[in-house]
Amino acid sequence: METTIKFDDTSSEQCTLLEIVTQDKRGLLYSLASIMARLDCNIEVALIDTEGKKAIDVFYVTKKAQKLSEVDQTMLLDELQKALV
Repeated sequence: METTIKFDDTSSEQCTLLEIVTQDKRGLLYSLASIMARLDCNIEVALIDTEGKKAIDVFYVTKKAQKLSEVDQTMLLDELQKALV
């Protein structure tokens, strides 16, 4: 299954939406949350769905009570891609 990671800055006034679609596996949410915490991101809301072996997770994320900057999004994307390979 191909992993997709998307950011959306327009759907929420206060948060950056992060959508991750990937193969479900044990410890997936822990891994994702740990990466975000390590990069000082705060998960305001998490919408978690699993369809068979496919995980569809959407997070409303902030950093220092603001949307993620382009730099923060790039760093987070790089770390998530490394973890989900």
